[in-house]
Amino acid sequence: MASPQPVSVVTGEAEGGREAAASSTGRSTGKSLEFTLRQYPCAKMKLDQFFLEWLSMPEYEKVILTVLDNASKGKQLKAGIEEASKVGPVAVASTSVPPSSPTTAPAVSSPRKAALSSQKSAPPSSQSRPPSPAPKPADAAETIPQFYFPKGVPLPDSVEAEHQAKLDALFSGAPDGLPAKEFVKVVKEVVELPGFMAYQLFAKLKAGVAANTALVKRDEFDEWWGSNYIASKDPVSRLYEILCTKGSDYLVHANFEPLLRAVVDHHPSLEFLSDHPEFQDRYMETVIYRIFYNLNRSGTGKLSRRELKRSDFLDVLEQLDSEPDINRVTRYFSYEHFYVIYCKFWELDTDHDFLLDREDLVRYGCHSLTYQIVDRIFDQAPYRFFSRVPGKMSYQDFVWFLLSEEDKTTQPSLEYWFKCIDLDCDGVLGPYDLRPFYEEQLQRMENSACEPVMFEDVMCQLHDLIQPQHEGWFTLKDLQMRRESAGVLFNILFNLHKFLAFEHRDPFMIRAEQENKQSDWDRFAQQEYDILAAEDEQEVSLRDGTDVLAASISDNF
Repeated sequence: MASPQPVSVVTGEAEGGREAAASSTGRSTGKSLEFTLRQYPCAKMKLDQFFLEWLSMPEYEKVILTVLDNASKGKQLKAGIEEASKVGPVAVASTSVPPSSPTTAPAVSSPRKAALSSQKSAPPSSQSRPPSPAPKPADAAETIPQFYFPKGVPLPDSVEAEHQAKLDALFSGAPDGLPAKEFVKVVKEVVELPGFMAYQLFAKLKAGVAANTALVKRDEFDEWWGSNYIASKDPVSRLYEILCTKGSDYLVHANFEPLLRAVVDHHPSLEFLSDHPEFQDRYMETVIYRIFYNLNRSGTGKLSRRELKRSDFLDVLEQLDSEPDINRVTRYFSYEHFYVIYCKFWELDTDHDFLLDREDLVRYGCHSLTYQIVDRIFDQAPYRFFSRVPGKMSYQDFVWFLLSEEDKTTQPSLEYWFKCIDLDCDGVLGPYDLRPFYEEQLQRMENSACEPVMFEDVMCQLHDLIQPQHEGWFTLKDLQMRRESAGVLFNILFNLHKFLAFEHRDPFMIRAEQENKQSDWDRFAQQEYDILAAEDEQEVSLRDGTDVLAASISDNF
C-alpha cells in the first residue's frame, strides 16, 4: 500500500511559493515600472494626465469623497475601495497579493491547522467593529474655493463698484475725454498710483497723438483697465505695466524717460530748468543711472519685475508726488545731488569730451585714490564700462563710481569694491589680495611724513572691526554683516585721506553723525552742495563787483 502523499505540506509550500512569487513579481513589476517612468518621463506625464481625468469623472466623485471622509476620521478605507470596484472598470486592489480562486481550498494536514484555518476564515463579528456611517452625498460635499490666481486676485464686487462710481464721476463732465492734467485724478483715485505716472499712461493710451490735443475717453481707459487683469494686480505690478513696453519682460533706461520728462515738466521745484533744456536732459540721465545702480542688482541693464517689487521705488514716487521740495526726496530725484554729481564730473573732465581716462580719475578727491585701485576700475573689474570706448569712463560709469566711493555701506558699493580687491576672483579677500593694495598706501603714508602702520597691525585691526567667520579671510557676507566697518577696510587699502581721517576721528563727530541718521551719501552730497553753492555766490559777488567797478570807471571817463 502506497504511503499517502503529504498533501497539506505540499499545498502549503505551494501556497507560500505562490505568495513569494506574487510578492516578488509585485516588487519587480514596481521596480521595472519605476525604472520605465524614470527612463521615459513623457510616460509619467501621460499617466498623471490619466489620473487627473479619472479624478474629474463625476461617477467617481462620490467614491473619492467617501474615502477622504473615512481617512480624515481614521476609519478603514475598505468600504470606499469596495464601492470603487463596483462603480466602474477601474480595479482597486486592497493588497499587493492577488486573491486566490474561490473554488479551491488548501488541504489541511492536521486538526490544529484546520482549527486555525477555520478561525482565520470566519467572518468578523458584528460586535467587533462599530458600523460605518453612511457616506455623504456628492452634492453635500464641501467644495474647495479657488486659491491660485495666476493673473491676480479678482477685485471684490464692492471695490469694483467703488471704482466704477469714481470713473463715472470723473468722466461725467467730459464725454469727449480727459486731457492729461485732468487724467491725473483718474490715476491717483482709481489706479492708485502717484500722479506723475498719469502722463506716461496718457501717452501710452494716446500713442501717435499730439499731447496738447489728445483726450482719453472712458472706453479707452476701461479697455486698458480690464486688459491683462490690471485691475486685480497690486500697485507695483500696475506701475510695472505702465512703465514696460508691450511685449517686453524687463525695463530699460528708455522706459523711465517719459516719467522723468513728466517730473521735469510738472514738478514745482524744477520750473527754473525750463530755460535750460540741456540740464533737463542731464538731470533725467542722472536720476535713471541712480535708479539702475540701486535696483538692477543683476547688472544687466534690464530691470525685472521682481527687482522692481523688491525695491522702494513706488514709495519714493509717492513721496515725490506729495513733496513740493524735490531736494527732500534724497532717493534718486534730489536736484542738489544731481548738481554735486555733475559738477564733480565736470571738474575732472578737463577736455569736456564727456569721457574720463585714468589720469582724470586719479585727480578725484585731491589724489586720494591709489593708482592700483584706479587701474582695477579701468580694467573693468567691477563691471564692463558703459562707454564702450577703450580706456575711457562715461558719465554713467562715473555716477556709479561716485555713489560707490562716497557710501561704502550699500549693497551695490560693497559688491563694486569687493570685485576690485578680489584679484584672483575666488570670492574671498585674503592677505595676498590685500597686501598689494596696502603696500602702495604705505608708501604714500611715508611720502606724506605720516607714521606708517604695518600690514600685520592693519589685519588685526580689520579682524576686530569686521569679525570674519574664518580668520584671515574676508567674504562678501562678512562685509555685509558689518556694513559700517566695511568702508574702513576699503579706505585703508586705497583712500589715504579717508584712512587718515579714520585714524584721527573725533568721537564727538562720530556721535553727531550717528544721531543725524543720514546715509554717508546724503551727508557727502549736502556738504559738497554747500561748498559749491558758496563758491557760486562768491563768483557772483566778484562778478557783480567787477561790473560795478567797470561802470564807475566808465562814468568817470
